[in-house]
Amino acid sequence: QRFVNPHISTILKPLDDLSRAEDLQGLSKGLAFQLVESLGILFRRDVTEEVKSLDQDARASMRRYGVRFGAYHIFMPTLLKPAPAELITLLWALKNDGLDKPGFGDLIPVLAAGRTSVVTDPGFERNFYKLAGFRFLGKRAVRIDILERLADLIRPLLQWKPGTGNRPDGAYDGRRFTTTTAMLSILGATPDDMEEILKGLGYRADSVKQEEASAFLATQGGEKAEQTSGDAVASTDEAAQQEPASVDADALSAAAPAADVLAAPEAPAEPKPVLLWRPGGRNENQRQVRPQGERRNNGADHAARGEQKTEARTNGSREDKRRDGGFNGKPRDRDGKPRDNHAPRGDRNDRPPRKDRDNKPSQPQHFEAKPPRKEKPIDPDSPFAKLAALKEQMKK
Repeated sequence: QRFVNPHISTILKPLDDLSRAEDLQGLSKGLAFQLVESLGILFRRDVTEEVKSLDQDARASMRRYGVRFGAYHIFMPTLLKPAPAELITLLWALKNDGLDKPGFGDLIPVLAAGRTSVVTDPGFERNFYKLAGFRFLGKRAVRIDILERLADLIRPLLQWKPGTGNRPDGAYDGRRFTTTTAMLSILGATPDDMEEILKGLGYRADSVKQEEASAFLATQGGEKAEQTSGDAVASTDEAAQQEPASVDADALSAAAPAADVLAAPEAPAEPKPVLLWRPGGRNENQRQVRPQGERRNNGADHAARGEQKTEARTNGSREDKRRDGGFNGKPRDRDGKPRDNHAPRGDRNDRPPRKDRDNKPSQPQHFEAKPPRKEKPIDPDSPFAKLAALKEQMKK
């Protein structure tokens, strides 16, 4: 124990100092606790709200302990070296019974060799990639600090706006970008691997024909139009674009009869489309906007249908009026005879007269007050009589 504790405190000193930090308060203290619990690496998407709530002073305090706020991760770069990564992997394996799990200790030599990415093994425990400082992205796992360098290359491509200066290599329209040779170089990946890496980081691709991309970049006035569109597909189309080797005349003459028998060669394959990458979310270019002419036609159709409904209601009211006798005639009954709603109802002498409607003259009404109530004599044996007698005695 005398050796283990000082050894851990020495190798993992940045993590130990962050756990003992007393000048961190509030949200920064909570974020530091999460970073220590996750052994120095946090996905930024998991703590987005906490990071947004931190002010500049709190971020500066955490940076003094070696914390870096990247585009994809919150991490401590000093823990990505082979010695800290090996010790972190060992401690995690001891706690989670991972000494016998496949992949234990196999990624540390790759990290020590300076590899920026490695082909993933489906049989390995995924946590070993993160503990060694790699992020699992499909068929390849890339070092976390290299992914942040990739973000530094992508950021100016998305910040550039058409007409604001020279277009950077890989920029397209200020909202999308194409992969460049520099991106492939730092990742040590192929274009196919690059697609999976960008998708794993949350980017989405729009497929555009190479001719269309070249024409668009030409309208931007950039002299790198051909270079940018060509770099995006150069690695995949290089073999197809190479010319066949020259052969001598004797070989051609010998192969001529056979060539007549063989079918005509197939047309060259179409060039691979250019992928325009954008941050994940809704793409405004994919909104289906109706042409103005179509909108006008739809408006005319709606107006025509409205006029037809109005005319139908008007015709219906006219038919009703004609059925009732027309505009100038009188209402008619079912037999077609005029109907008079104001015919005299005749005398109604058959009803007996009401008693309250006799022709007797009304007489004035008289109101008299009720006679006063006679008071009953008090019972001499009642308690009220006793109280009255006592009251009279007290008055004397």
